Amino acid sequence: MTDLAANMAGAAAGAVMGSLYLRWRQRPILRPGRDLFRGATVALMGGAIIAGIFQSRVEPVDVVAKDDRTRALAESSAEADEWITEAANAVFGDGTQMQQIAAQSHGKRLKITAETNRGSITGWWPQKELEHAWSSNTLGDEGDLNKAQVAAAADTFAREWFLKRISGSQQRVRPIGDGETLAYVVAYRRYVGGVMMPMRLDITITTTGRIIGFVAKNTADPVLPPVRVDEADARKLSEEATGLKSESTLLLAQQIGGRWRPVWLVGSGKNDVTIDAVTGQHIPTAP
Repeated sequence: MTDLAANMAGAAAGAVMGSLYLRWRQRPILRPGRDLFRGATVALMGGAIIAGIFQSRVEPVDVVAKDDRTRALAESSAEADEWITEAANAVFGDGTQMQQIAAQSHGKRLKITAETNRGSITGWWPQKELEHAWSSNTLGDEGDLNKAQVAAAADTFAREWFLKRISGSQQRVRPIGDGETLAYVVAYRRYVGGVMMPMRLDITITTTGRIIGFVAKNTADPVLPPVRVDEADARKLSEEATGLKSESTLLLAQQIGGRWRPVWLVGSGKNDVTIDAVTGQHIPTAP
């Protein structure tokens, strides 16, 4: 706009100076009405063309609204930093020192990753959903907590940070390692109609109650078609496909071609088979 204003001012100044020059040289201005009409016509046409170019190529900016959005983004970032810092202290213990916090945009969400002196932690903002954390110290501790006490400590953490996600889920505890540095994985899974939902939460915790890390999958329960293939039929279909005797089965929700389906995962040694629990069709394993 500044360039346009300068050009228009220059054109007007040139016309005035030309008129003054002709008057000074005592030269008559021929047909001033015609020249004025032509000049006005050219100016209007040029203005219309420039206005069209601006309308199609220049995006208007609401400075006030932009400032408000910038301010809101800055406030949201500060809140996200505070939230991930609090979560890091809950996982790695009080006194955890932040070294770097990074935010990556995914549509309307931000993936917040914090690096600390004791490990890293990742979550989603503004949903406040933690996704992953892992300590730099992955060794077990020589603690006195038994299996039940470790499960209770993990449950206290899970209910504080994943309460909505673990609602209605089942807790299972399994040991990892052995000896004095034994640790446990406390897993949460939810079942609807006997089908394991895609929600996941696995917390690795030591016998002192120290959390080594966790992995969370915050997926809402999908709406699934009814299961029509029972376990016995799934085993039979698997054995027909592999020629091997089935060793284990698991009924879970899985995305097939972008849609959620109930499927049977049948273990047959090294040849696991996935069977659609609605149609009985064998689902090829992705390479």
